[in-house]
Amino acid sequence: MEYLHRGLFKHPPLYPLIIAFSYLLFGSNVFAALLPSLAAWAGICLLVRKIAGRVFGPGAGIFAFVICLLDPMGLALSLRIYSECVLTFLLLLAAWMYLERDRGGSLFRVGIVLGLACLTKYSAVVFLAGIVLHAST
Repeated sequence: MEYLHRGLFKHPPLYPLIIAFSYLLFGSNVFAALLPSLAAWAGICLLVRKIAGRVFGPGAGIFAFVICLLDPMGLALSLRIYSECVLTFLLLLAAWMYLERDRGGSLFRVGIVLGLACLTKYSAVVFLAGIVLHAST
């Protein structure tokens, strides 16, 4: 029982803080806990459309949006209280911002979003390393 009274540092703090903020806005209920994942899933679909449209053309962007929207795994994860949807949204946002850096985007902003992703789940460090390696070439 002593374990329950100690601070836990095995999970980063951002996702629980997002849920706490949702609780402040909507009350302590299941909907408030699910809302960050649902909102992130909607953002994921929009970012998939933007990234595919930028890389492959507008038709591919719309096709990717529809496929993402109809993806049963994405829908299943968005209806759970997991950090994966928020993490995926932040990583896709960083990827889109990185692609847009030639249109006035900033690597500093990409770094801020990747920092938020790392505060959501530690595995985002791998994506951060990839961006750093690509940007240095």
